[in-house]
Amino acid sequence: MENTIHSAARMQQRGANDEVVSFILKYGSRHNTHEHQKFYINKKKLNNLRFKEKEFIKKNDKQILKTIVVANLKSQKLITVIKNENKRIRWN
Repeated sequence: MENTIHSAARMQQRGANDEVVSFILKYGSRHNTHEHQKFYINKKKLNNLRFKEKEFIKKNDKQILKTIVVANLKSQKLITVIKNENKRIRWN
């Protein structure tokens, strides 16, 4: 997946690394918005994945839970990265 200039800046600002973003895109739940998709992983899903990716999750669990990734799968571009601070998120 190709990073845009905006997504690279947001990843650096939010403290999300490429491995966490790839993990969320691979295993995360998806919500469709107009032409983009929002990916995230909640606690229940993370606990189910602990058996597959034990070491990675042990190292990055807090970062995985607090990161939301917005991507366009048709053009294979990462749009932005959002930090989930346990606020209500509107899923257009």
